[in-house]
Amino acid sequence: MSQFTCDRCVYCCKNFDIRIDPLDKWRIRMAGYKDFTRELGSKTYLKKTGQGCIFLEGRSCRIYRSRPYICRAYPSKNKKVLYCDGKVKRMFEGFDFWEND
Repeated sequence: MSQFTCDRCVYCCKNFDIRIDPLDKWRIRMAGYKDFTRELGSKTYLKKTGQGCIFLEGRSCRIYRSRPYICRAYPSKNKKVLYCDGKVKRMFEGFDFWEND
């Protein structure tokens, strides 16, 4: 079993379009945020600033507890992915959710 430890380099936050689903959108709204999405065709993404994800502050995520599923599942390019919820890391079969600019 491989181990993944995020070193908070924020490469993913700065360089990828982060696609979200309706549950992610609901969870972020329940955390008190509005106007954080952009639609591209039938897909919904988090808005970006010149620095990356709209919720990126330095090397931290403003919505860490409410962050989208794909952010919790990173690095999802691998067949086996470590789920990171800040406390427990578990292995599960993942999918490729990330889309480059």
